[in-house]
This record gives sequence, structure tokens and C-alpha cells, in this order.
Amino acid sequence: MAWVGLRVPLEKWLGPTGASRFTDEDLRRLWEGGYETLEDLQIASQAGLERARLRPARADQIIHAQGEVRRAGMLWIWMM
Repeated sequence: MAWVGLRVPLEKWLGPTGASRFTDEDLRRLWEGGYETLEDLQIASQAGLERARLRPARADQIIHAQGEVRRAGMLWIWMM
């Protein structure tokens, strides 16, 4: 049940509301798919999440969050 440990980093990254959409089954599939840390999730690919058999809505949520982080980083660089 080590996969339960993914809930805390997900809450920090996606916020409590976003993370609450991930069921225990989602977390288990992520873990078994090799996504054991927040860093793993932050570099996950759509294809990798599909191989892990993560539900499409949850995979899209992760990919969207990655894009938000990238956009925020690019905005910060642009403002410098």
C-alpha cells in the first residue's frame, strides 16, 4: 500500500480539490506504472499514463498541471 503515499504530493501539486479526484485505484495504477514520486508525475507522458491504465480524465489532469507549471515558468522568465 505504498501507493497511498502519492496522495500527499498530489495535494501539494494539484491542491486538495484536484487531488481528491484521484481514487485509491488511480493511485495504485500510478504506482504500479512506475510513478512513485511527484517528480515522476511531473515528467509523465500521456503514453506512459495510458500504459499505466490511468483513467483518461486523471491522465489529462496530470498533463494539464504540467502545462500550467511550464506556462508559469515561462511567464516568470519573460518578466525578468
